[in-house]
Amino acid sequence: MKVARFPTFPLLSPSPALSLCLFVIIVFYLFPFPVTAHVIIDPEAIQGILAEIDKDYRESKEGMTGEAKAEALYRLGERSQLIADLLNQDLLAHGRSDLLAQFLIKRLETYEIKITFSEQEQRYVYDLAAFREYLNQTPSGKRAAEARFQVIARTFYETLGTDPSKILKTDVAGLMKAVAEKERFLKEYPQYEKIKEVLFFLAVDYYRLLKNTQDPEKVKEYRRLSREALELLVTRYPGTMEARAAETLLEGLRNP
Repeated sequence: MKVARFPTFPLLSPSPALSLCLFVIIVFYLFPFPVTAHVIIDPEAIQGILAEIDKDYRESKEGMTGEAKAEALYRLGERSQLIADLLNQDLLAHGRSDLLAQFLIKRLETYEIKITFSEQEQRYVYDLAAFREYLNQTPSGKRAAEARFQVIARTFYETLGTDPSKILKTDVAGLMKAVAEKERFLKEYPQYEKIKEVLFFLAVDYYRLLKNTQDPEKVKEYRRLSREALELLVTRYPGTMEARAAETLLEGLRNP
């Protein structure tokens, strides 16, 4: 049986402090619930979630109105993510249990829900299909902000390594597309409760574009954008992990 472990992020560049901040932020996102030694996946609780998934799946296909179908899709995404989170908590507490996980994963496939184990990330990952479909059907729906945040956050963490100057699993063009989505999100949802996280994602993405762009004019522009976003994080959210990481990145900009 494979022993569960937190993702490995060696404390490399640009400084141990920044790597530690990024590690904590990533772990909080990937593992949102506290890990304890007792049984995390309760069979009765799982059966209850599966019953609700069955109900939501049917409603998403057969709902009386477009709004009802969209709401069911969003709930389907929430419950699917919940199961992925529970699998990851069980993974950390007890190690990888292929039998239990595969049972749930196979059961969820009957509802067009895809959860897989990522060998690279060493965790179970939900592909967010229900959230994406919700946005396709109702891009301005009342759940659009949270659905978009889920997709934005996943894209950010999938492409982030221990060194914030590196781009993983995408290229500069893909990162620019992700940046444009974050910029639109900040303009459309300035009062969103997780705006701090989106601003942090954007600031780090500007920094990564700065480090991976050759055009001198673009380098100058991304340096300005990165500095402004990082300074905003520090002044608006002092004392947070995001602000501490921003301070370290700012130090790197001052002393390239």
